[in-house]
Amino acid sequence: MDRYNSLIKFIGLANVYKTLDIAGLKSKMHKMDNIQKYLRIKEAAEFLGISQGTLRNWGKDGKIATYRHPINGYRLYKKADLEALLIEIAKSAKRKKS
Repeated sequence: MDRYNSLIKFIGLANVYKTLDIAGLKSKMHKMDNIQKYLRIKEAAEFLGISQGTLRNWGKDGKIATYRHPINGYRLYKKADLEALLIEIAKSAKRKKS
């Protein structure tokens, strides 16, 4: 009887594990680790020295990539994208001086 109950428990657990999307959970955990690489609109606008409205317009116009937080829908901007934009602005300013 003990073996039978153990087998039933094992089969029950196996079915539970089958229904879990382990790969999906790992993917979500990996994405959560990367949330630190994003800034919300207020932080991103301050980082660039522009208004939030300007940043929204740039996103609408496709000048900068805008992402959405999967839970609350807030606009997010990759810090690396913002840094690249500042580098391009600096390069442009240097070309105008020459």
